[in-house]
Amino acid sequence: MSKLDDLLKNLRSEKNRKATESRQKQQRKKITNVVSDETGQYDARFLLWRRFCAENNISVETLPGDLSQELQQKWDALKNRKLS
Repeated sequence: MSKLDDLLKNLRSEKNRKATESRQKQQRKKITNVVSDETGQYDARFLLWRRFCAENNISVETLPGDLSQELQQKWDALKNRKLS
């Protein structure tokens, strides 16, 4: 293969990689931060709260305002990442 062929192959590979990354990014859309009547206890933010509590050994009945400053910051960061 010539250098030109190698260059073209690399450009095609880079273009395919960027297209794949773009598709993956679109597929990872954020969950909406809205409580719907249909989902109730399975609403995204309630499930996220339950997961957060389990990962941090916190009772699910704990209110976010009752968290320590460190855990409050951690909860806010998680919400901002996962909920839109």
